[in-house]
Amino acid sequence: MMKKILKSFDDEIHNSQDCFRKILKAMSEPGTKVKLNYIKGFGKSAAASTQILLTLSDHMTSIWFSEYFKKDTDLTNNISFYTNSKIVNNSKYSTFALIDGSEEQYFEGTLPFSVGSLEYPDQNTTVIVEVSSFSHGDSYFLKGPGIQSTKPLTISGLPKSLSSYLINRKNEDIFPMGIDFVFVCDEEVIAIPRTTLMERNTCM
Repeated sequence: MMKKILKSFDDEIHNSQDCFRKILKAMSEPGTKVKLNYIKGFGKSAAASTQILLTLSDHMTSIWFSEYFKKDTDLTNNISFYTNSKIVNNSKYSTFALIDGSEEQYFEGTLPFSVGSLEYPDQNTTVIVEVSSFSHGDSYFLKGPGIQSTKPLTISGLPKSLSSYLINRKNEDIFPMGIDFVFVCDEEVIAIPRTTLMERNTCM
């Protein structure tokens, strides 16, 4: 039973369209920071996480919430109410996954998310990870499509196991399949899609 309906976009069409354009910019220009600031986050989720799910989810998509988020009914019930998206218990079957940066366990060993298939690479999981800062923390370089030469990334609150995965993953071995990552800090968003390579900045 839904206890509380939380405020969504004031202008659903125009607000979601603007969010979509900004998310697309983040995905097509990895490492570029965008801001989603139309509403506050539902429950414990960051504002940007809520807006990403409201913008990209619908009755054709499925969402998996980590242990940190799944018992937050203000979040799960309202996302389900506004999007009609299916909430799933198995992350392998999720279109989107929402995880807090403190949850190291999800990135150790083989990641429990879909990489899609050769026939349908778009049926992968986009993993949204909430971190603590983009202004200080560990320093990396990104390279790949959408980046001219390299792009610096500073991030705090990234799970060490996920950092190791991103540095060591061999994108070319399974392309066009892969997992897309979206990092969120409050209203700010930075994306690292499946085609992006990451390496640690050792000059700091």
